[in-house]
Amino acid sequence: MTITDGNATAMSGAGFNAPVLAMAELDDVLYVGGRFTDTSDGGVDGLSRVAAYSFSSKKWSSLGAGVNGQVNSIWPVQLNVSTAINETILAVSGDFDQILATNDNPAVSVAGLAIWVPSRKDWIQNLNVTQIEYGGQLSAFATHNDTLILAGNIATNGVTAGGAVSLLESGESLLPLSMKFNHKNSSSGLIAGAYDTDSDRNLTIYGGHFTAAGSNGSSIENIAIFNGSDDSISGLPTGIDSNSTFVSMLVYNNTLYAGGNVTGNISDTSLGGLVVYDLSDKVFEDIQPSFGGDNVAVNSITRRPGSSDIFFGGNFDAVGQFPCPSVCYVDSRTNDWSRPGLTLGGNVLELQWASQNTLMAIGNLKVLNNETSIATYSKKSEEWSTFPGASKSEIPGNVTVFTPAREDLSQFWIGGTSTNGSAFFLNYDGSKFQSPGNLFSEGTVIRGMEILPISKDHSSTTLLDNSQTLLILGSLVIPNFGNASAAFYNGTDLTPFILSSQANGESGSMSKFFSQKQNPYTTTTKHHSNGIAVLVAFCCALGCVFLIVLAGVILNKVQRRRQGYAAAPQTFGTDRPSD
Repeated sequence: MTITDGNATAMSGAGFNAPVLAMAELDDVLYVGGRFTDTSDGGVDGLSRVAAYSFSSKKWSSLGAGVNGQVNSIWPVQLNVSTAINETILAVSGDFDQILATNDNPAVSVAGLAIWVPSRKDWIQNLNVTQIEYGGQLSAFATHNDTLILAGNIATNGVTAGGAVSLLESGESLLPLSMKFNHKNSSSGLIAGAYDTDSDRNLTIYGGHFTAAGSNGSSIENIAIFNGSDDSISGLPTGIDSNSTFVSMLVYNNTLYAGGNVTGNISDTSLGGLVVYDLSDKVFEDIQPSFGGDNVAVNSITRRPGSSDIFFGGNFDAVGQFPCPSVCYVDSRTNDWSRPGLTLGGNVLELQWASQNTLMAIGNLKVLNNETSIATYSKKSEEWSTFPGASKSEIPGNVTVFTPAREDLSQFWIGGTSTNGSAFFLNYDGSKFQSPGNLFSEGTVIRGMEILPISKDHSSTTLLDNSQTLLILGSLVIPNFGNASAAFYNGTDLTPFILSSQANGESGSMSKFFSQKQNPYTTTTKHHSNGIAVLVAFCCALGCVFLIVLAGVILNKVQRRRQGYAAAPQTFGTDRPSD
């Protein structure tokens, strides 16, 4: 009720259907929270534990769709929640863990604290802005000399990121992906990515298992396309099952190849492990290859250098009716499928080209019934062979992660889970595998690795070049530190890099690093500058000419001597008879 000049007046709706526990006024609007779900008279949608009352219109309105638990306090504060928000916000605190879904936004997990932005008429968790993650119970606040003091059980976990962050060029800060994600389960999220800059497009494509909100308010599932030209976010047309998970992507010749555990139906064609999408016309391709077998998954997609052949690796037995286990490729110009070699089997997790004619496959493999973690394929001989030192008896466990340390794959890193359940990672130096030792504690799961350049050389080590560092991603447990989602390894020591957490407060995990430029980080043999190279070549050419001339002179003299020629007398008159 309201009391004016001593007179009590019932507010519209005859109050609420359950107790009100908190109130706050801001800009002629009364905000209330408690246990209620509607007014006593009913008929106002979205009043779930929190509501707003306009003194001018004398009407109640909802804050989104509300929250899923009791609201204990509402505080109007100037809180630093985002660089894009510069106003007094409403900090809503209570016994809830979710902002309820609306027609425009999916449900968002929170940790007892939600932020309402009056000017946007929405929760900050629904906005595409960089924001700070807060959680807990806010019981009171005060200000002193422009300093805000918060009381209660409050925690902040740094920057909120829906599933991906960008590593800025300085390497000292992270920029969250400007996309609203709602992960379907704790083990998934963003897994793969690709870039498309053909035909003046500026697209970044994300794949995995998630739901996100498109720029037009639509719901996007498992593949999201961010257009850098207008900052819009869109998805693919309908036809892909919502339970699909994408783990591999390739963009080539205006076409997106997206693979993984993919099912669905497009134009009466059942999908199996792969979907092909025309980025230019924004439609699915008429021909959708379908891989067959048990637990079909296309885990890796790569193009053979200098050709139009697209190679697919994974867990499958055939493509359509064509037998083609583990690795198969298609000529993208003619759509003709072929099988590379006849002796490879197993589950391929990664494909990498060492050269135009040498392909490396990583996974749980067999070559002529010889179990191995790495196999190589020669395009010239069209045969597979096991990689030296990579047999099941020589590698401590299943290999799940691979990253090159040289562009020609003469050096690389592998990682995975050993037979005793512990995490391992190994370096191949060109002749043998080397272990850095047991650097992680129990419970570590390595999900990704990348070699990155560093601006300042570290001390010399046998495992890494001085100008490189190894980025390790996953659920990491570092001795004398604790949990981390990413860490750097410099050849001797681990340094925690990124800490992340889930909405429920549990430790987060990271799985993938991808960049627009492929292998910008691998070190190749250092070359002299062009000027020095030209100078050396010029000197070598002059030297060769001199040697050729000298050899010609010597050979000419030898030949003339053999033919009986003698040197002419050099003293004047010695060729004349004496008197």
